[in-house]
Amino acid sequence: MKLTIQWKIIKDDLSPLSSVDDETFLYEDMFQASYENIVLDCGWYADGIDGRFITFGIKDFNWDNPIFKMETYKLEDAKWSLLIAQSYFERILNSP
Repeated sequence: MKLTIQWKIIKDDLSPLSSVDDETFLYEDMFQASYENIVLDCGWYADGIDGRFITFGIKDFNWDNPIFKMETYKLEDAKWSLLIAQSYFERILNSP
């Protein structure tokens, strides 16, 4: 039997954005969802003028050792990285 994850969305300020023309709308805690002991987290991490979106997959609240991490520089890629992370965790949870 294949398990389909039903994520609980905790926060989603990422989906409504259609562009990142104004960086005042970008910050670290933009998206978070959970399923049992897994957390998906995506946010904007600025390093001076440059910044990037980072999507984390955290298991057992071990933020020091994420089991999934993807960095992107475009908003659409950040949204896509969340879909990739979801697929990754479904594969893990459905493995024998």
